Amino acid sequence: MDGSDKKAFRTYVEDAEFEKAYSIARKLSNDIVEETLTNICAEETGNTTHAIASSVLVVYFYVQYSLFKEKKAEKYHYIDFLTAAFPADFLIGDGCYAIGCSSMKEACKLDPDNVAYKEDLLHYYDRVPGDKGTYLSEEEAKSIREEINALNG
Repeated sequence: MDGSDKKAFRTYVEDAEFEKAYSIARKLSNDIVEETLTNICAEETGNTTHAIASSVLVVYFYVQYSLFKEKKAEKYHYIDFLTAAFPADFLIGDGCYAIGCSSMKEACKLDPDNVAYKEDLLHYYDRVPGDKGTYLSEEEAKSIREEINALNG
């Protein structure tokens, strides 16, 4: 993998050429894919809500495309969580939290030994605005904490 693959991947995602982006992403590390997609969401693309929403949505649709292409796609569920939970929230609202929580639960199912995923899932119980238990029940949060403790030994 060289820098040109990463640049091409980003360009294809931003241009919504998802099949081309997906074929390059399969050659890139999970970290590079995640970094590139979250950077597209996070970078200033002009100081308009429309420009920011467009960046977030193109990443969201690319992630959905990738989820349909792969059977074991925890990396894309994780990126879906990041896209829905953080930059999209101020644009769209509470619905993003529900989408993000659902995606994070799926990522945890697909990669049950990934402590970082479990810790991010707890975000929906510990830090998301609103009533505790809206997105993750107290019982689910307790079970996840026990799983983390068991994995950490």
